[in-house]
Amino acid sequence: MRTGTLLGAAAVVLVAAGAVFAYLRSGSDGLPEAPFATPPGITLQNMVFQQPMPFVILNLGGRAPLRFGGPEGATAYTSDKDDQPGKSSCEGACADAWPPIVAPAGASGFGDWSIVIRGDGVRQWAYRGKPLYTSKKDKGWGLLKGEGADGVWHVAKPVWNGGAALPPGVGIAEVAEAAGQVLVDDRGMALYAFSGDADSDQTNCSADPCAHRFVPFEGPQAALPIGDFSTMTRRDGIQQWTYKGKPLYTYNGDVRLGDANGKGVDRRFRLAMVARYFVPAEVKLRPDETRGGVWTTPNGHTVYVRESFRYTANGSHSARGGDTGLQQVGMAVGLLGCDAECEKNWPPLKAPADTQPSGYWTVLRRPDGSKQWAYQGYALYTFTGDKKPGDELSADDYNVLRVNDPVQRAALDQYGPGLYWRVATP
Repeated sequence: MRTGTLLGAAAVVLVAAGAVFAYLRSGSDGLPEAPFATPPGITLQNMVFQQPMPFVILNLGGRAPLRFGGPEGATAYTSDKDDQPGKSSCEGACADAWPPIVAPAGASGFGDWSIVIRGDGVRQWAYRGKPLYTSKKDKGWGLLKGEGADGVWHVAKPVWNGGAALPPGVGIAEVAEAAGQVLVDDRGMALYAFSGDADSDQTNCSADPCAHRFVPFEGPQAALPIGDFSTMTRRDGIQQWTYKGKPLYTYNGDVRLGDANGKGVDRRFRLAMVARYFVPAEVKLRPDETRGGVWTTPNGHTVYVRESFRYTANGSHSARGGDTGLQQVGMAVGLLGCDAECEKNWPPLKAPADTQPSGYWTVLRRPDGSKQWAYQGYALYTFTGDKKPGDELSADDYNVLRVNDPVQRAALDQYGPGLYWRVATP
């Protein structure tokens, strides 16, 4: 066990524009890839409510419903008064109370995202035609005090697949290993789109016999087309659902909610995604059936977060469906979890100076002015003791935390008495 005095605080910041990523592209199989869920400067936040005494936090599994946030995570809102496309009705005193969420220079609209030019020339993000704002009433992360204000203000929430109707037995869910929102069947299992001939869909296995296979996703014989969904009759007589003209399958190697074990098995089968999350170039996702994936550096070295002890009702953080962290805890810890002496062994995962927060990825400003990546509120680090890709020698390395500043200590004490290192998982 190690002890230390940890001082300083971190603030999530919107950094200069410049890191622009491609939002729409087609894969080699001809199926357009899903658009990004968020543009630069718009974050995804869990829809949680702060409790007066959240010392015991009941994590009942799965991700909480999502809302949009600004670059610092403050709740995003829309106004019913904005009833003219491409125009904001909130000016002057209204804009002082409801600051617009500004689009960075160089950013452009795509899909459900557009940019409104305000009267003062400021470029404001709009979602599905509605300009986005934060509220001055929200003094901290996770607050939703603007909801229902004046009868016209509402929390901005994602609408997947453009709000289009889905066939019976089809849903949309977040799949951790896919880093996005994916079509799922009535059991919650991921669906895969096939780019080849459905009558020649057998997988070439690397080992014999094949343990798992892709199974045609059947539809009723009298199914009618719905939006991008239709059915086809296979040679074997099965009526199979298609999405954007591609036949759909499940993978019988997926057995738990959130599994995507068919990913990469055969390049002709691709997860049927409706929205993909932004992922920085500084990380990649290593498949892990136990934990639903592990974030690593591009060369495969494990990425870690500093977690606070908490009492939960959902089991170990090392298990799929277990305790994977809470955004409000990560933001309370900030950079307090690792001081200069600590960083000699746990180097911070630096972000480019011109990067933008997006989705679950935010940016912390360090004391020296450099930027550090944070995922779902947690600052990210690597470990010098990991000598080869796949090493996790700092996992569950428990430490006692001592913070001298009374305000910072109070913020942390509501979540638990100390900190430890855990592997960063989606």
